[in-house]
Amino acid sequence: MKILLIAGITFLHVELLSQANSFLDRKKPVPIVQEQGVKKIFESVEKGVSSGSVPSFSGYLGPQVHVNIAGQNDGYFSANQTRAVLQNYFLALKPVSFIFSRFQEKGENPYATGRLVYVLKGNRESVQVYVSLALHDSKWVISQFNVY
Repeated sequence: MKILLIAGITFLHVELLSQANSFLDRKKPVPIVQEQGVKKIFESVEKGVSSGSVPSFSGYLGPQVHVNIAGQNDGYFSANQTRAVLQNYFLALKPVSFIFSRFQEKGENPYATGRLVYVLKGNRESVQVYVSLALHDSKWVISQFNVY
């Protein structure tokens, strides 16, 4: 009887380990990056930031965006709130130049970052802009917008 009990426990243990390993092997598939779509979003953001025109890219804002504007705003905002926060930010300054200098267009979290040069109260200044994307309902949206 003891032998049957030990054999049964051993079998269950081996079966559970096998199922656990099988579950761990089923990793979430990496989404197929639609590079054209990602590139189009980054081009729209680049155009909008360089001209201070949020509507150029606001259609790509996700339902919840983490926005961090150094010294001003930090938190998660809806697309409409994000649009308003960014519009208020760009009202105060006059962009001189902006171009993304670094891209990661592949993978689960594409991002781009670059330097924004602007004039504020007659002084020429610059900040770093970082934008990342995430898949939402099978399409890429802006999930993070940082200015620091």
